Amino acid sequence: MAVTPSPTTTPTQQIQRGLITSRPTGLLGIWVVAGRSFVANNDTEFDTGAALLREHLNHQTEWKPRLLSQTDPQRRVVEYSAPMQRVVGKFYTDDTGEHAFAAMQTVCQQLGESVLALPCPLFYSPTHRFLAQCYVEGMPYNDLQTSDRFDDFLMQAGAALATLHALPAPNTPPKTVAHHLADLIHPHPKVLAEQWPEYRGLIEAITSEMLRLEQTWQATPAPLHRDFHLRQLFYERGRTWLIDWDLFHCGDPALDVGNFVVYLKTHLLRLAMPSAVQAFLAGYFGSRSDELMARLPAFQALTYLRMACKHFRLQQVSWRDKVRLFWAKARRALRNEKASLFVRR
Repeated sequence: MAVTPSPTTTPTQQIQRGLITSRPTGLLGIWVVAGRSFVANNDTEFDTGAALLREHLNHQTEWKPRLLSQTDPQRRVVEYSAPMQRVVGKFYTDDTGEHAFAAMQTVCQQLGESVLALPCPLFYSPTHRFLAQCYVEGMPYNDLQTSDRFDDFLMQAGAALATLHALPAPNTPPKTVAHHLADLIHPHPKVLAEQWPEYRGLIEAITSEMLRLEQTWQATPAPLHRDFHLRQLFYERGRTWLIDWDLFHCGDPALDVGNFVVYLKTHLLRLAMPSAVQAFLAGYFGSRSDELMARLPAFQALTYLRMACKHFRLQQVSWRDKVRLFWAKARRALRNEKASLFVRR
């Protein structure tokens, strides 16, 4: 039996209006693979998704699937369209979808009307490991970079993240740096240390220092997205929409802030980056204490390490140089904890 929310409107009304109870929500399904989208044909899994949508939402509707993204082997994201309706379905190979569905339900119920919005979870099928959620249109934050108001949008993104962090923390043990190293970094830094013995000392020094610093902190756990960056953000109806809740948990909020700062440093043009970081932090700290600023360098280091391991995993052009570059950035972030956040180190 599928897990479903308890809406005050019918499922079809939810899809058409993007509502869960009285709150406008929706999934901004703009995922592509290498800049393209794909139509799914003759695929049993996609047919299963369409059948589940007919069962739970509208028995009379023929849903046409279109593959939006695929992360082998963990997840496929599919847009299902019908006259006047669109839904996004996610296929999982494990129970992550159930976790994401529960997280989205909880956050939706807690948010009310705010600057932060997220997809409306429609139902989850444990048998098929299939999550269905609303689809709405919106402007990807990446496409807003050419706007004269980009810093304003980033300030709003900071306020949206602060809104998430101000919600009650999940009633689960907080994730620690050790958990983040295991959950978020693939492969684990230990794998790189084993395969590149000449860098073992550097890698172990970076991870050991992060673990040591954590023992000196007194962070209050907060809800964490754990993959907060520009490609997860969309702007619509005056709100910042945050997608992809697979990694949701609780822990030190400096993780999300540090991750986003590093993303801005590594993805924006040099001249635009300082004001972008400043705008994001101004939005975030507009309603929160700045006590976590002292912890940001360590979490920036963790993100640099995450990027190094990602380049090692993908092994694309010049990957060895990029791995070494991000190791060096992680080390510098830890060595210079009081350095300006607005410097592309």
